[in-house]
Amino acid sequence: MLARLTLTYHASQGLTQPWPSAIKPSLGSIFHALFLEDMATRNPLLFEHLHTRENHLRPYKLTWPEYHAPHAEMPAAFTWSINALTPELSDYLAQWAAEPTQTLHIKQLESSLHCHNHQLDKALTYGDFAQQYYNPGFVPPERVTLVFNSPTTFNWAANNHYYPMPDPRLILSSLYTKWNTFSQQLTLEDEDILDHFIAAIRIRQMAVKSTVAMVGRHGIPCFRGELGLTITRKTPQALRQLLMLLLHYAPYCGVGAKTAMGLGTVDIIE
Repeated sequence: MLARLTLTYHASQGLTQPWPSAIKPSLGSIFHALFLEDMATRNPLLFEHLHTRENHLRPYKLTWPEYHAPHAEMPAAFTWSINALTPELSDYLAQWAAEPTQTLHIKQLESSLHCHNHQLDKALTYGDFAQQYYNPGFVPPERVTLVFNSPTTFNWAANNHYYPMPDPRLILSSLYTKWNTFSQQLTLEDEDILDHFIAAIRIRQMAVKSTVAMVGRHGIPCFRGELGLTITRKTPQALRQLLMLLLHYAPYCGVGAKTAMGLGTVDIIE
């Protein structure tokens, strides 16, 4: 089950930039901590389940908080989304939307946030989602652009460090793993499919810049920007559809490491 809850909270009067230099790179982990604190109070059984499950992949993804500067009569505000990847988390978001938490406290900013608006999108099953892209009537585009709206990086296990570049194989491998972990209706069991995907695409353009995200006291090297891909015309229709299915899953699940903390937020432009 896929669901998205978008939140806008107004800040207490007086919150303006510039903030302390350590705050902006830490926004993802700060809001992730707020999310978990709220869950521990609202649904302690779900909170305990998430922290005792064996799989390290989190069944949710937070987007990077967007700051809105104060203007006219409007105070400063933050907007962000919480994406659920399982039925349990989808139900949790529905509970939250029915009874939203009115105040969140951010000690790092010495400020409180007050609920202004929230929107819960209609939940989709994985089968319904897949049907949009894997059906005879869907004609995949020849070009697609991935927009990385938050710091993004990948775990490079072979070298035990982070890899801050938009490598197509790492992007697709991340999406493939998350899809097969959370989808119970349609799994991609072909072990060679990543090789077929890589053979089918070409990098058309890339415009990225380096940045750093803070997780606790540790800085993680990341990138932000855009990656343009072209799908070769000789690629079979079914493979093109599966590729689009995975790429359009990215805005829900994110790509790379630390997506629960806001990293790896992606939009897809055709």
